[in-house]
Amino acid sequence: MEHIVRGERVFLRAFERTDAETYRRWRADAGPMDLAGYPDRAPLSLVQVEQRIERITSDQGKDLFTFLICLLDDERPIGEVSLFEVDRLNGSAMLGIFIGESNEWGKGYGTDAVNALVDFAFAELRVERVGLNVWTENVRGMRAYEKAGFVHEGTLRHDRYEHGRFTDGHVMSLLRDEWRALPRHGTSVRPHAR
Repeated sequence: MEHIVRGERVFLRAFERTDAETYRRWRADAGPMDLAGYPDRAPLSLVQVEQRIERITSDQGKDLFTFLICLLDDERPIGEVSLFEVDRLNGSAMLGIFIGESNEWGKGYGTDAVNALVDFAFAELRVERVGLNVWTENVRGMRAYEKAGFVHEGTLRHDRYEHGRFTDGHVMSLLRDEWRALPRHGTSVRPHAR
C-alpha cells in the first residue's frame, strides 16, 4: 500500500528499491544518524539496505508508516520520516525523522515533513496522540517539533550514553485537539500530482 502525502515544500513517498544507494550513503554519515538517535549507527552494506527497504515495504501500513522525504521542486530524496508503534486500539503513534542530506539542514524541510506526517496521522490514521523522543543535542529537531505544535512532556535524564558521556532525552507529543487548533492543520493531506 503506497501512501503519498504532500507538504508545502516536500512530499512523502514510499521507499523503492532504487533508493538503496542513497539510503546507504545517509546511514554512513554519522551526523544525521547521531541526531536521529538510531541505536545501530554502523554503516550498512548495499545488501543490508536493500533488506531494510524490503522490511519497510512489507511492514508498511501495519504498525509502521515510513516515507522518503522528497523536495517538491526536483523530487530529490533528502531524508526519511516514520510513524512507528502505531497503536490503533489506543490511538497513538510515535514519530521519527532524519534529514540525511546535511546540506539541506536548517531550510525548513524537516518542519514541513513533520507537519505533513502529523496531518496524515490525525486525518488518515485517526490517532489521538503522536509522540516522539528527541535528544538535547538535537536543537534543530526540537525547534521543528515545537513549530509543528508539539508540547514538551518531560525530560528523561541521562537517557543515552554516547561519545563518553550521558545525555538527556525529551518526550514531546501532540494531541488531536491541539492539532485541530493549529492554523495549518490538515493542509498536507492531499495527493502529490506528478
